[in-house]
Amino acid sequence: LYPDHLVCVTRENHPTIKRALSQAQFLDAYHVVVYYPEGDMGIVDQLLIQRGAQRRKIAMTVPHFITAAFAAGQSDLIATMNSRVAEHLRRPARVRVLKFPFESPQMNYGLYWHGRQTADPAHTWLREVIIDAAKERPR
Repeated sequence: LYPDHLVCVTRENHPTIKRALSQAQFLDAYHVVVYYPEGDMGIVDQLLIQRGAQRRKIAMTVPHFITAAFAAGQSDLIATMNSRVAEHLRRPARVRVLKFPFESPQMNYGLYWHGRQTADPAHTWLREVIIDAAKERPR
């Protein structure tokens, strides 16, 4: 569907994080993360460990990236998510979108389905709607 990359979101008037986010600030801050099973690590913590950094200080877990952005927008927490989601939530959640302070791979989002659904008219329609929604739009 599209390639993307990680970014961080903070509230617009964060007391210590302004226009850029350093690695030290990222590791020092408390984070809101989208839930993953206890004991498992999300992609961000896997990247940090691969680079020899510590895991994040997780203050809150939430079920969705939308919730994470709004929590970051109303607190001093940091949320990490893909840039497309962050850009859509920038205004409604009142967050600042900042570059992820560590090197991270490009993430490629795709659409997958079971082969027996390929000819199903309803499934075909749904795939077309999703593909159209994922297209870049002029701002």
